[in-house]
Amino acid sequence: MTGGTWSKASGDGSVSGHIYTAPDTTGSAHLIYAYCEGQICASAELSITIVKTLTSLSISPNTINVTTGGTYELSGITATAHYSDSTAAAVTGGTWSKTSGDGSVSGHIYTAPDTTGSAHLIYAYCEGQICASAELSITTIVKTLSSLSLNPNTINVTTGGTYELSGITATAHYSDSTAVTVTGGTWSKTSGEGSVSGHIYTAPDTTETAYLRYIYCEGQTCASAELSITIDKPTITWQTDFDTAQQLSSSSGKKILIDFCASWCGWCAIMDQETYSNSSIIQLINDSFIPLRLDDSVPANSTYYTQYNITGLPACVILNSSDFSEVTRFVGYRDAATFSTELQGVNN
Repeated sequence: MTGGTWSKASGDGSVSGHIYTAPDTTGSAHLIYAYCEGQICASAELSITIVKTLTSLSISPNTINVTTGGTYELSGITATAHYSDSTAAAVTGGTWSKTSGDGSVSGHIYTAPDTTGSAHLIYAYCEGQICASAELSITTIVKTLSSLSLNPNTINVTTGGTYELSGITATAHYSDSTAVTVTGGTWSKTSGEGSVSGHIYTAPDTTETAYLRYIYCEGQTCASAELSITIDKPTITWQTDFDTAQQLSSSSGKKILIDFCASWCGWCAIMDQETYSNSSIIQLINDSFIPLRLDDSVPANSTYYTQYNITGLPACVILNSSDFSEVTRFVGYRDAATFSTELQGVNN
């Protein structure tokens, strides 16, 4: 039979004629259907349960770029389910499939083709019999060289010395935000003194600054980075701790050269300026000895002044590397030529 009327007895939602509209939240409602014949009426109750249902799906991001021949981990994309009660929640467990374009999908991995182009994937998610889906747009781009960096990008080279530039790490940076160590570039000098031959930089005999450029190319695309070089005057690598000098002597087999000096000693200062600053003396001492400087202004050094009976300055004492016994000593000022001859005699 027909002709009755519907009304809401309790709960949420609304009734208009024969249409019940549920609220945006879960809950329940009770409706009454009333039917009359003449003055006699009867009614029946309808119980309604308002449930939350899946209405749509969205993904973030919904557009990506993948380099040619590369892969993309689709599990990094966030899928959000939207429900009939206006709530939303991140979800997993859906499936990916390709709807158009090139490349392939296997599980959560998209593999791009070797050519540029585009593709469209669908992510489908179901709850019971209700499913929703969202589309991912993929642009396949060519990975291109964008910039170059050097590590280190500043170095120090002594006057007249050389530097092996192949020891510097060049890193290529690409349009897809990846980076890789590269070789095969070329070095050239942009300013300053010195010269470059292949991977060798040769410093001038004077102190100053030079700049080199490393250029690396992939096909027609090139990138470059600058290396700053400070050209320093060479110095003797003096140790100031006796124990450290002994350890270095034992491990290297080099004799210890002890320079006993003092700030008040005029001849010590002259020997510093004229002899110990001579490039040939610097190289000879650095290459053949463990240089140790013991200044009398350091209280801890007084023990060694007594131990080696130092009564006049400047004084130079040579110790053996095996038992640290005294080999010889030179007392008083020495010019570079005289000192060089004496030191070479010690090692012969």
